[in-house]
Parts: sequence; structure tokens; C-alpha cells
Amino acid sequence: MRKFVLLLTCPLLLLTTAARAAPACVNGTLASYESLASGCAIDGVTFSMFSFSSSGSQQPLPSASDVQVQVINDPSGPGLMFIGPFGAGAGLSLDALISFIITGTAITGEALAMEGFGQSGDGSVQVAESVCEGSLSPGGKCSGPVGTLNVFDNAAGVQSFDSITFAPVTSVAITKNIIVQGGTTGTMSSAGVSAVINTVPGGGGGPGGGNVPEPDSLITLGSGLVITALLLRKRLGRA
Repeated sequence: MRKFVLLLTCPLLLLTTAARAAPACVNGTLASYESLASGCAIDGVTFSMFSFSSSGSQQPLPSASDVQVQVINDPSGPGLMFIGPFGAGAGLSLDALISFIITGTAITGEALAMEGFGQSGDGSVQVAESVCEGSLSPGGKCSGPVGTLNVFDNAAGVQSFDSITFAPVTSVAITKNIIVQGGTTGTMSSAGVSAVINTVPGGGGGPGGGNVPEPDSLITLGSGLVITALLLRKRLGRA
């Protein structure tokens, strides 16, 4: 009788586990990602707990519904690309925050890149990212070390790609700050970035640590980025 009960229980447990598993990540808006109760998965790496906010003098401010999320299906660097109207005209500013949690069997790194960016005059664009190598407490305290990533375009120079590696962990918390300053040199001064990319080098479903992919091998932006760039230019033109 006990053997029969075990045989009956095991399939039920498997069904329950499968039902709770995160669905595959698909292209959509950041608002739709915020509504995912269990997050979504790419190649054994789960992305969850998405949140978005924006502030600044640039109007209209982007919302989560204005930000497109595209999936990067690359086993050597699965991840997500965030495409939005992150721009500011002369004398204006924009500050956008995107945060989420990445979980996997053995996450050994994080990479950040930006595409579709530019500045003129004394305008600047920067994406500063905080990487908590562990879990966050309800009060926001990280249980492990905190790493930083930084990409930017300003009058001093350009850095469009950055990465970090660390000892294997099962969870990392990402906080991404997109900062755009339109500058002060008149109508010719503006800045913007239309795509911000996150990848997990080497994956996270097993022992990782593979080579960090270069930005050109991460994505093909295609017509979606062209449309976003046109929208960004339209917004800057109103400033």
C-alpha cells in the first residue's frame, strides 16, 4: 500500500513543480514583466521581481508600458534588452530606475551594454548598475558583496560595455539607474539612450564563467530599435 501511495504521489509532485516553474521569457513591455508572479526563464536562468520608476524635468516621463523588453536567447549569455525613450533635451533631465532579480544554479557574472545612445554639446548619458551578489532583505540590505557596472557617453569619452565576474551564487539583485542630462549649451545640446542590455555571461543554469560576449554579438536590434530611435528623436525635438 505504501509503495502504491509513493507511486501516486511522485507524479503529483512533479506536476506541482512543473506548474510552479517560471514560464519562458518572451518579448513584451516592462509593464507585462512587472505583472509576472513567478518571473520568467531563459536557458535555466530566471528573471523576476521587476520594477520601474522615472523622474526628471523631461516630459512626458516614460512609464513601464513605454519600455520594450526583448529576450536575448544566447546560452553563453542569456539576458534581456530594455528599449525605451530615455532621452532629454537641452536644460532637461531624466532619471529612470529598473530593478529585477536573477536566479540560477551558478551565476558567475553580469554584463551591461547600451545601444542607440548619443549626446551633443555638454549633454551626457550614463547607466550605473548595482549588482547584489546574493539576496535582498525586506529593507533592501544585500546579503553578499555589491558590485558596480557603468556605461556612459559624455564630452570626456564613451564606454558602452562593462562586466563583472564573481564566485558562483544562486541569486543576484540588479538595480539599474539610467541618467540622462540634456546639458546647458542651448538647443544643440541633448542626450539619449534607447537600449540597455543585461546578460549573464556563461549562463546560470550550471557552472558558468564562460567568455563575456562583446556587445556586437549580443543582439541584432533591427527595425524595433529604429522605431525607438525615431520616437526618441521626436521627444527630444519637443524640448
